[in-house]
This record gives sequence, C-alpha cells and structure tokens, in this order.
Amino acid sequence: MDKTSVPDDRLAALADGELPADEASALRARIDRDAALADRFAVFVETRALLAPEPAAEAEAGLDRLAAAIRASGAEARRTPALSLIEGGLAPAQRQPAAARPGARPAARFRYATPALAASLALVVGGALGFAVGRGEAPGSGSAGDVVAALGDPAVTAAISTALERTPSGEAVSWSTSANTIKGAVSVIATHAVGQGVCREYEASVEGRAGGLVALGCRLSDGGWRTEIVARKAEAEGYAAASGASVVENALEAMGSAGPLSADDEKERIEARWSRRE
Repeated sequence: MDKTSVPDDRLAALADGELPADEASALRARIDRDAALADRFAVFVETRALLAPEPAAEAEAGLDRLAAAIRASGAEARRTPALSLIEGGLAPAQRQPAAARPGARPAARFRYATPALAASLALVVGGALGFAVGRGEAPGSGSAGDVVAALGDPAVTAAISTALERTPSGEAVSWSTSANTIKGAVSVIATHAVGQGVCREYEASVEGRAGGLVALGCRLSDGGWRTEIVARKAEAEGYAAASGASVVENALEAMGSAGPLSADDEKERIEARWSRRE
C-alpha cells in the first residue's frame, strides 16, 4: 500500500535532504508508524550513502580504523552480516561545517574497505548522523526499519550530542522522535583519553526493541563530536565473537586508549567542557 501512497522519488528526496522541512517532518512521522515504509526508506538512505563522495585522505584514515577493528573482532570472516559499521559524522545541532556551501548536503563519511569487508557487513547511513544499522531482520519485522527511521530524527541527534558533551558515564539521555511514535535512550558507557583528545563509548536503544547500537564518539578540535564507529549490539550468543562491543574495544586499543577514565577525571573534563589538560 505504501508504494502507491508514497512514491519512490519522495523517499529518495527525503534521504537526500531535499524535501521542505514540513513535508520531511510529515513523511518521517509516517515512516515511524509504518515498518514496511521504513524498510523502503532504508534502501534509499543506503544507496545515497554508497554514492556519496568522500575526501580521499579522510576516507582512508577512517577505513584504516574500521578495518583494524573489524578484523580484530573476527567480523570479516563471517559469511552473513552479524553487525554493521560506518565512518560517520555527528555535530551539535546548531553547528554548521565551516567549509559548507549554502544549501550543500553533507557527504556521508564512509567507503567499503575491501570486497571481503563489504561482503561481511550491511551498511546504511541514517540521516546526518552517519549511523549504521544492520538489516538482517525479516521484512516488516520493524526492528531495523524503526532504528533507521529514528536515528535520522533531529531529536535523536540532539540527544546524542547532549549525551556526549555533558552526560557522565553510567547515565542516559531519553529521546523520542518528533512524531513521538518511537522512544529510546542514549547511554554513555565510558570515556577514554586518546592521544591529545577524548572519545566516549555509548549505546543507543529503542524502547521495546531488543539489542540496539553501540558506538564510539570522539571530540573534534573545533568542539564538535563525530561518531567514528557504530555497530549493532549483540542480541544472542551467536554474535559474541564479533559483537559491537568487541569492535569498539579493539578500535580504542588501536587508537591508544589505556582504559576508561576514572569518574573524577571524567567529571573534571566535563566541567571544563573538555578543554585539553596540560
């Protein structure tokens, strides 16, 4: 039914960020309520991400981190997708990239690393967040489609920004989509000192859905946050060998983390708005 009520070109325009704000909001509300429509929308979002241009230097740096983490977790050897990863970009809701042209759409920050990696992963970007969501569920199950639809919502973007910027580890920020049809939370797991900067592990969950996403967000020099890795959280024993948590842990190790910061150290950095410590 949704194929006649919502044409493909409208879904493609929403994925590309080309719809007027009121029309985009109304269509997102419909996607929130309709699992089949959400599955269709996810295909257009994925296609947009695969075709988006990427500055070569930034792409290579991101792929190096992703490939190392994926291989270390054992994901590359799997025959079917068990988790999903993406190099993504997350900035505070009010911040605009300095070099962006007026009206220009942000480029999705990822590329397939190797044919083997591409075969073992299902990649899809959700809105401007750069989230990856596995699509292994049966069509119409609602789980993957719901997460894709929710993570592209501005309210969820704001919740993630708030969680990364000022929420202590062990606490959560609740969110609901603009249409208030999907609810969830962003939970901060731990903070790590990495080189001259800081990265934070977090989880994004959808109310009433099993599993969720685990992610690693790192603070940029201009004060924003970028989600470097997102993986689907393990839901069963079969995912343990290549769970999202193991991918994030291996990425942190490769980036030089010596382990989570203490609660006092983390509190001090949050209160200092993450200013570099001498």
